[in-house]
Amino acid sequence: MHLMGCAVGTLAQFLPVLYIMITFIVYAVVNGSLNPVVVSSSLAILYLLRVPTNWLPVSLSLAADAFQSIKRIEDFLLAEEVQAQPDITLAPAVKLSNASFTWESPPANEDSESRKDEEKKNRMPRAMRRQRAGHEKKGIETSDTEVLPVRDSDAPFSLSDISLECQRGELVGIIGSVGFVKTSLLIVLAGDMRQTGSILQFTADRAYCPQYAWIQNASVRDNITFGKSLHQQLYSNVVHASAIYSDAGIVLLDDPLSAVDAHVGTHIFNEAICGLLKDKCRFLATHHLHLLSRLDRIIWMVDGRIEAIGTYEELAESHPAFASLVAVGGH
Repeated sequence: MHLMGCAVGTLAQFLPVLYIMITFIVYAVVNGSLNPVVVSSSLAILYLLRVPTNWLPVSLSLAADAFQSIKRIEDFLLAEEVQAQPDITLAPAVKLSNASFTWESPPANEDSESRKDEEKKNRMPRAMRRQRAGHEKKGIETSDTEVLPVRDSDAPFSLSDISLECQRGELVGIIGSVGFVKTSLLIVLAGDMRQTGSILQFTADRAYCPQYAWIQNASVRDNITFGKSLHQQLYSNVVHASAIYSDAGIVLLDDPLSAVDAHVGTHIFNEAICGLLKDKCRFLATHHLHLLSRLDRIIWMVDGRIEAIGTYEELAESHPAFASLVAVGGH
């Protein structure tokens, strides 16, 4: 885009000289000579066209940008409406029954390079593109979850047959191999993957806290309050954790302890996750296995699927591989 802008700017400056040269060359070829009177009067007229000619390439570039913007607006307006609203009568905070989800397929007319870019965005989805510290959406419990392997480079990533429930005030951990699967489950709960089947219900707004913060071009306070009115006491309590300010009933935390020192992580876990958020339904994707015994329940993911769900003691007793995983401190 920068090179294109430079090219348009250069053409805008050079075009008036170019069309004057072409005009007189054509006149000389057709008439055999240039008359000084004709040249001087022609220059005066051509000079009047200098500013419009300067703007011609710029206008064409702006028109192309406008066309692309209109196309994006059209795609947005024609997109499927999201009807999901919190159901306050639901007993669990979040309930998924045999639900399936997928990323949108990349457009068929994209070239291979554009497709790769789109796939990258799909792997770090709207959560990345829309990475907001406080948003809305869902929760969790038991299930058979299967991640369909992507065999074709054009096939979108998908999760199938998820059945989960999570109660209010429950802290649920998500552990597994390093990769995108833990994050993808949070993104499903955030409502950022297209639902292709069955039921997804929630009882409150959702706040999503991604690994990579989405920073607005605004003040620190505006980035924390995120459009909500200022409540000074609440602001003072959560000034270091803006996702909490949204006061959402369901909080999705994508490994917030991974990029901080051990003592800072302990403080965040004790004071924020188990303190200010103690009455919320919380999902915590983490690789800090020493925290597992403090979680109400654990979702253990292996090879892109949910291997088991239960308390720390239940998983340690019934799954030797889980006990071994915790013992060696691996992930």
